[in-house]
Amino acid sequence: MTLRSQRRRSPGDTAHLVLINRPLAVTPLAAILLALLLTGASPALAQFTFSDINPSSSTLDPSDPDGATGGRVNGLATVAADNQTFYAASEWGGIYKSTNGGVAWSRLDGHNPTVTWDVEVDPSDSSKVYATSFFDGRVTSIAGINLSSNAGGTWSHAAVPNTGNICSTGRFNQPSAFGIAIDPDDPDNVYVGTNCGLAVSTDAGATWSRIEVDQTPDGSDTDVWDAVVHDGGIIDACGDNGHHRSTDGGATWDAGPGLPAGLCSIAVSPDDADVLFATVGTNIYESSNGGDTWTNLGTPDKARQGRITFIAVNDRTGDAFDLWFGDIRLYRGSCASTPAAGATHCPQGSLADDPPDTPPTGWAGPFTRTTGGHDDLGGIVFDSEAANDACPLVYSCDGGVYYNTDTTSPGCHDPNWEQPTVTPHGLWMWTLAGVDKAGASLEDLYFGNQDNGTFGATDGGSASVSWNNADCCDGFDFAADADDALYTVCCGSPRANKMYRGNPGLISHPEINTYPADGLLPGFRPPDIVDTYGPNQFVLLTRNCTVPAPPNPPNGCSGANGGDGGMYITNDVTASPIVWTELGNATEPPTGSGGMCGVKAALSGGTPTFWVQVGNCDGASADQLWRFDGTNPSGTWSNVTPAGGIGVFDVDPNDPDRLLASILTNPPQMVLSDDGGATWDSLPELDALMTGNGDYSYVNSRGPTSFTGLNGYPQPSLVAFDAEDPSIMVAGGRDSGVFLSADGGSDWVLVTDPASTGGSVPHLPSPYFAYFDHEASAAGEINMYVGTRGRGVWRVSFDQPPIADAGGPYTTNEGANVQLDGSNSYDPSPGGSIVSWEWDFDDDGSFDDATGAQPFFDPVGNGVGQDGVYTIRLKVTDNDGLTDIDSSTVTVNNVAPAVVPASNSPKDENTTITVTATVTDPGWLDVLTATVSWGDGSATEPMTLTGSENARPDAVYTFSATHIYGDNGIFTAQVCGFDDDTSTCANINLTINNVNPTVEIDETDIVDGCGADAFIAHAGENVTFTGHATDPGSDDLGLTWNWDDGTPDTTTTYLVNPPLADPFPSPSIQPRDVTDVQSHAFANACLYEVTFSGLDDDGGTDSDSTDVVIVGNAQLIRSAGYWYTQYRGKGKISFTAAQLQCYLDVVNHLSALFSEAVDADSRPDATAVLDPSHSTGDIRVQLDRQLLALWLNLANGAIDYDDLVDTNFDHVPDTPLLDVLCAAEAARLNPATPRSVLVNWKNIVEAVNLSDGS
Repeated sequence: MTLRSQRRRSPGDTAHLVLINRPLAVTPLAAILLALLLTGASPALAQFTFSDINPSSSTLDPSDPDGATGGRVNGLATVAADNQTFYAASEWGGIYKSTNGGVAWSRLDGHNPTVTWDVEVDPSDSSKVYATSFFDGRVTSIAGINLSSNAGGTWSHAAVPNTGNICSTGRFNQPSAFGIAIDPDDPDNVYVGTNCGLAVSTDAGATWSRIEVDQTPDGSDTDVWDAVVHDGGIIDACGDNGHHRSTDGGATWDAGPGLPAGLCSIAVSPDDADVLFATVGTNIYESSNGGDTWTNLGTPDKARQGRITFIAVNDRTGDAFDLWFGDIRLYRGSCASTPAAGATHCPQGSLADDPPDTPPTGWAGPFTRTTGGHDDLGGIVFDSEAANDACPLVYSCDGGVYYNTDTTSPGCHDPNWEQPTVTPHGLWMWTLAGVDKAGASLEDLYFGNQDNGTFGATDGGSASVSWNNADCCDGFDFAADADDALYTVCCGSPRANKMYRGNPGLISHPEINTYPADGLLPGFRPPDIVDTYGPNQFVLLTRNCTVPAPPNPPNGCSGANGGDGGMYITNDVTASPIVWTELGNATEPPTGSGGMCGVKAALSGGTPTFWVQVGNCDGASADQLWRFDGTNPSGTWSNVTPAGGIGVFDVDPNDPDRLLASILTNPPQMVLSDDGGATWDSLPELDALMTGNGDYSYVNSRGPTSFTGLNGYPQPSLVAFDAEDPSIMVAGGRDSGVFLSADGGSDWVLVTDPASTGGSVPHLPSPYFAYFDHEASAAGEINMYVGTRGRGVWRVSFDQPPIADAGGPYTTNEGANVQLDGSNSYDPSPGGSIVSWEWDFDDDGSFDDATGAQPFFDPVGNGVGQDGVYTIRLKVTDNDGLTDIDSSTVTVNNVAPAVVPASNSPKDENTTITVTATVTDPGWLDVLTATVSWGDGSATEPMTLTGSENARPDAVYTFSATHIYGDNGIFTAQVCGFDDDTSTCANINLTINNVNPTVEIDETDIVDGCGADAFIAHAGENVTFTGHATDPGSDDLGLTWNWDDGTPDTTTTYLVNPPLADPFPSPSIQPRDVTDVQSHAFANACLYEVTFSGLDDDGGTDSDSTDVVIVGNAQLIRSAGYWYTQYRGKGKISFTAAQLQCYLDVVNHLSALFSEAVDADSRPDATAVLDPSHSTGDIRVQLDRQLLALWLNLANGAIDYDDLVDTNFDHVPDTPLLDVLCAAEAARLNPATPRSVLVNWKNIVEAVNLSDGS
């Protein structure tokens, strides 16, 4: 992947775009936002108006309560002696409050963390509220525990220390907190489960400490999910280490074996401190002995899920209490405070994997979908004004909160639920789409949610959007045109995810009549698996599936080709049947698990290009990015994944080559491509915004992920293009906000306020989707609809700015003034007026060159002195702080430049020579350039600017260029200087010198001797030599070997461009690097110096030499006496004098002893060493005699240097000969060597000399 700095997109870059929506409005938003960006204005200005347009209630609720609008809600809180005030902790959208019995809810914006778990109110002080939340992505986190002292108006973060360093760095720096327990007998004592032990306050939240309930201060006490404090301060806690109890305020703890570890809920009997209830997974557990042992009661819920189960106790009159249990559905168990002997306090549920449809004896329910409520429970609270038999008043679930319409006991204990008139606006959105309709209020909008179903509206631009909740449950993957919207819904049978075709507003939304031939529809991912690329034309992804064999029930898998998923298109979604055509099956990306998971279409000239994300599509995995052009079923896919992989991406719907993405390098980066992913431009300003300039981690390890996971995530969650204005794009960070660019990505502005605790600028967490509508209205010129996980859908509107008019076009000569006129600028808004005019003459993006409506265009004063047509820009600001920009041109006449060249000649061939030039021009701010033609046939090339001075009377530019000549010679170079229109040239002579070649013999296989190194071979044996020759010049080379044995030299000529000799000077740059391999057999044993030399075609030379030892071919190893006879020359002599001298030459070359320490370079010297009479009593002399004899045996060829010899007298050769010789010589040469060691070495060497018995 190539990353480069982001360049500014010029106005002409967008000329090729073909918009698939209507034309832009009169004043392009790009100008509005560009002005905002250039001035550094705060997003709190009037440019942005935020509208929460979430549905407040579901139109589906009367017929199916699983159609909802509240989003997921977990913990609930009541206020003591106040059955009208409740608090709710939404799973992704923050804290909500109701003051009218749960009928209407409002968000407590002062609580900034949005992923909340529990909320509780001090029973002695209704103004004090505690809330817990999961990690918020901040470097300095304010998640975990927060407190309010004014009933939720404002909040402060509780700093819980790392007491005893029990927390890992990751858990401490990225805190999450869970269940809250306030001691009813002493409300100053508060206990909160966290991701690292139990947080404890004994002063109503003023200070905190942290303890490990498993009493092992090693960090093993990880997630404590829930706690209850009761009966004078007994604390029971449960979590990832099971159940623990403290009876002394947390000083000591006892473990209660038998309760499984994991996410849990815990409660205590209202009548007995030792009777506990807990849920883990799908089961209820009861303990009658304070947690020492536990009984699995199973579940009353046929639907068994176990994502977030809860239990709650409710005291009843007499010896009874109710145990309320929520999983997918809500049940009430009738319990006895004093059960029969051996019986449990609460009724047994089912332990079966598939419980019966009817609740077990003692259990009533379910009290959800069949009684007006939404499935998938979170919590329940009771009438705080009743001492016992308190009515259940509100429960929370994945559809928000519901209130009980039966408020009188005993009937209220079989509750009938009703949806609030204003639910929490905590929707977890999976998809958002829109279709433009004429008129400010008319706009087709669609979105789908986790658990709350699908919604459509035709008045998306109105102040109060009329949403229609078409389906319940989980809705994904909207794509729409003017007449149809395709979307998917989970969960059904036999297909888990089904696709529906709805009309505007989703008034009608039947299931599609035909599915693609193969595969199933994936879900639970933000990117859509469906998109539109023209009227009635849609593209759809399926994943691999397996058709079950009978008699197994069908799973809805289409399996005409074995269930192989793929990408399908239809040209007419209204047809019956719909015809789906698969594209590119032969080369398609993976389609199974981790396969194709999101598709986006773009058009160019009416031809679609489909971009597909392959992987997990969760923004955190390094996914692949694939491309398919056109609609030919036999077309080919291309993998264009950048290094690091894709996190989130979008494609300009009108330019298939224009991509905006996050890539998951370390750290991640935001990037833009204008060439279909061949190269990627980095967006450092957007990167900085993604981290809030360091306030947020670009990647965290313990941030909340789907379904109560704490697996961490990178920040980027949203990238999107405006289909109507290619310069406008939006990006979003999970925690750090929403960002907008109006100039093609060069500049970005923060739109939302991630630190918001109220006010007009909200925090929109986890923005995943955006849709733009250009429509003039009272709120602004454009509506940007933003879909989030946790705060549903919002509309961000932009006000209309003033209209700037820069006048012109203007004409002047270099240095002459002309007056500009911006007085025709105006403000179209009622009561608006222009308050400032600012001019940019030098196109640097800063409006700092002149002020006022009619300034002079002065090249001296305002930096526009070059010739040609130059763009000027005027920015006007109105009395509301809104801005607009207009441009015009000034034409400046040209004067030719002058050029003076210089160089650092002479230089060697194939080295860099530098030519500089000074170019002057009376157009004192002309942008000047220069070229050089080198006179060797190479192409003319531009010179590099090294310095400039733009001040009257002349522009003075200096340039530099470098070149390499392949051969020596004198070359005439031509340097030309250019301004906008004309040029001037000058010649300069450059001298290039010849450089001698460099040769080297490859000594890789040379043998390291004890003294010197050498190639070693036997007489008559071929020895291969390798020589390397280099020459920076483009020269013919002659390479010669001199063997030093009287045989003829071996010479080879290597031409640059065979078969012809290289001309002078060479026309090319071809530095030589030649390897010459030759073999040679030396006839006689001796020491030779082989010389390798090179000669280039200009007479340059070089040489290298190496030593070669040629040994004989003797068969027998001879004794020292034998060699004494040979060198003394008396007796039977087997060698010539020349041979004996050659052997001594070999010995003296390889040995470190001879003749450096002991003379043996002549026959007399050797005879003296070998004379046995000289060695009487002196062990060193004796060792010298044997060493010389062994060296002579090596020279004679009777034993090779790498033959193994016996050094420990066990008759097993164990050490190479040369190692023995070198070790013996080292011992001999060391004056400190003990005599015993020398004797041993003498014996070893002598044994070798006598090994053949001669």
